[in-house]
Amino acid sequence: MLSVYDIDRIVFASSLAIHIIIASITIGMPFAVGTLELYGILKKDESIKNLAQRISTLILVLFAIGTLSGTIVAVEMYILFPKFMQIVSNTAIISLYIEILAFFLESLFVGIYFYSFKKYSNSILHPIFMYLIGIFATMSGFLIITLNAFMNYPVGIEYLNGQYIDINPYSIFFTPIEFIEVSHGILASLEFGLSIFVLIISYKILKEKDIENIKIYGKALKLVIPILFLSILLLGIFGINSIDTLAKYQPVKYSILEANLNGNISNAPENLFGIVTNNYTLIDSIQIPNLQSLLLYESFNPNTIVPGIYANESYIPSPNDITIAHNSFDIMAIFGFLIFFISLYGLISLIISKEDKKDKKFTLNPKYTFYMNKLLLYGLILLSVLSLISLETGWIAAEVGRQPWTIYGILLTKDAANLNPGVVPIAITFELIYIALFVLSIWAIKRYFINKL
Repeated sequence: MLSVYDIDRIVFASSLAIHIIIASITIGMPFAVGTLELYGILKKDESIKNLAQRISTLILVLFAIGTLSGTIVAVEMYILFPKFMQIVSNTAIISLYIEILAFFLESLFVGIYFYSFKKYSNSILHPIFMYLIGIFATMSGFLIITLNAFMNYPVGIEYLNGQYIDINPYSIFFTPIEFIEVSHGILASLEFGLSIFVLIISYKILKEKDIENIKIYGKALKLVIPILFLSILLLGIFGINSIDTLAKYQPVKYSILEANLNGNISNAPENLFGIVTNNYTLIDSIQIPNLQSLLLYESFNPNTIVPGIYANESYIPSPNDITIAHNSFDIMAIFGFLIFFISLYGLISLIISKEDKKDKKFTLNPKYTFYMNKLLLYGLILLSVLSLISLETGWIAAEVGRQPWTIYGILLTKDAANLNPGVVPIAITFELIYIALFVLSIWAIKRYFINKL
């Protein structure tokens, strides 16, 4: 039977898992829509401009859903983990204050964008409003991830004799892992939002029968694929750097994600997948000799010592948590490589396409019209699915890998949680609201967006 503690964790995790999807789309998609609309205005291409404005409806729907979702998550933090919010209110609340400002600015420009279609429909101000929606959504993400960096590596606070002393609320912005974690997190959200845009366009091309509409969708794909590839490339670069940063500043978490359970070692193999037994032994894993030592810090030296932990150390996750964190991390990394190669295939297909040569005649031959390549279109749809899984598994690895701490070295998750049985019906109510919200989201997107695009 689940304990109150388990229910707290499950409810908050499931709520945040859904909210991350919505928030990430509203970070990435505005930049794609703004680019399309700006192109349409500058090139006087009404079809592209109108497509951008139709797709913007999805951003409006998701913004409304995300506002409700984010409010529920905020309330859950106070109800399910009150001790955590008590500490945050004394140490790191400034990030949440500024995040509220960013949200209000995002809301402001959502309103301006949608109420100025007629007045500014042919002005570059209109796509700039859409870019500002994306910028302030990104700013919100930056501030939330900043708080998460503080949870992983708290600075500006000392814990002595049950009291929190020497508090510096501004130090939250200067943790040594801040830049890498924020960059990696924002790029992951940007890439996912762009991949959803590409998913929609690829799906419409596959289903569309009208040649003129196919050409419009294809032009949109041509504009966004280079941006998508660049975001994936940068995400990979910062992802590699984040592993090195993790090993340097969070060696225990690094050890958990890599399932290094035999202390610090050289000639370390790369452990792919596997299960951690009750005596903290990794079984059923695929081991690639020396690879972990070779890759860490890009040393390419098999003698590089990698961090590891021992089963008898204090405050390490349960075997189940290590198994979840380790396998989630591996899925994220492997899918990340697949995403890169699919996007590279898309970029190469675009570059070698002969559509933009002197012969402007449209043809259904993929050799001349890259977006008629069904393999590419299905690949881009797969890319979006892999991006979703990578986004979620990366988040799971990061959060479960920090256990049993909520704020590392300061607050244990079991101490942060609300263990009052009276919280259970409230938590279940939240879960039911989220299920209803999910169903409503699918219905709204299908009715107000997919069917009218």
